[in-house]
Amino acid sequence: MLLALVLTGCIGSNRGEPEITLKVSLSTSDSHAKVKLLNHSSKTFFLQVESNGAWRIEKEPSISSSWITLDAMEGKGNQAIIVKIKENLGEERSVVLKARIGNSTDSFQIIQQGQHKPSPQPDPEPAPKDEHILGDLNLIELPRLAGGVHNYFITHYLKDGSVNYSLEYDTERRHSRWVAFTFDKNNSKKVTKRSDEWDWDPKVPSQFDTSDFFRGSGFDRGHLVASEDRVHSREANVQTFYYTNMSPQRGPLNQKYWAKLEDLIRSWGRDNNFRDVLYVAKGGTISDNLIEGRRLKGTMVIPQYYWMAVVAQRGSDYQGIAFWVEHKAHPDNTRHLGKAIKIRELEEKTGLDFFHNLPNTIEEQVEMQVPSTILWPRL
Repeated sequence: MLLALVLTGCIGSNRGEPEITLKVSLSTSDSHAKVKLLNHSSKTFFLQVESNGAWRIEKEPSISSSWITLDAMEGKGNQAIIVKIKENLGEERSVVLKARIGNSTDSFQIIQQGQHKPSPQPDPEPAPKDEHILGDLNLIELPRLAGGVHNYFITHYLKDGSVNYSLEYDTERRHSRWVAFTFDKNNSKKVTKRSDEWDWDPKVPSQFDTSDFFRGSGFDRGHLVASEDRVHSREANVQTFYYTNMSPQRGPLNQKYWAKLEDLIRSWGRDNNFRDVLYVAKGGTISDNLIEGRRLKGTMVIPQYYWMAVVAQRGSDYQGIAFWVEHKAHPDNTRHLGKAIKIRELEEKTGLDFFHNLPNTIEEQVEMQVPSTILWPRL
């Protein structure tokens, strides 16, 4: 659902010039409200501008710039603007965003509650029925949640309030449905080393602990969010050693081809000239038709395939790619392009809906791109 403001200004109409229109859409759950209420958590969403003329957006009060940022405040023509709101550890706060085209204006208000005040409204993405929601549903990198009382949706945060990664954990299958995270100029830095602090995830009840499932199984404890993906702080790296982030992977895949593919994704994520943000979703297949016949300890499923879905954003440009890899050893000379597919194809294989928090036009664009037709360095 979209909160839509349509502004029409007859600029230059006395000279016979065409009417200029501006449409601003905020990716929240309310379709026509002039006020949007958010809880205290950090948020990221889109402001979709559709215009055939020049436009600008203003924030009131200006002091709100300390907690809400837009990656573009003015422009011409169509643009998807990323809006980021910081976690609110204090009192309730608000901002009015005013869109202007010529002398015409329209506005809406965003109110963010303080940390300890309950929100009377749902998050923008309604929570699936009965699922345990312990994270931010608005993150762009997330696949759509499955729902069900046996699933836990979790966002792991760092002490500074930044997002480390998210996951949806299926307690019946003792395996994450997926993990999702980003690379940007801050979290792509290499500051620390592998911590090896293995532990159960504190956000999932200990009755589902799988820390003793791997010993003697013949499978690696395969990170989904790789340890090397999160070395910008020790705290971030430690969280990658939670067992909800582990999958039973065969060593010849985990330590060889899959590791090489992860290196490729990291090379994009650490290239500040290639991306502003790299959005990544990863996982192993856990549906009944895509798992092996046996389970670890009779409970944890073993995926038949592993996959990745990636979107690179730089300015107003977006490009997408996916990978589909069978759970087996692969020759050393295996080419990554041979494993690359369209994101839409990956959706058909997995039954997952990727990057659904993107504006529809951008989501459709990145999901239908053919990997061989888009520049992906070192692919």
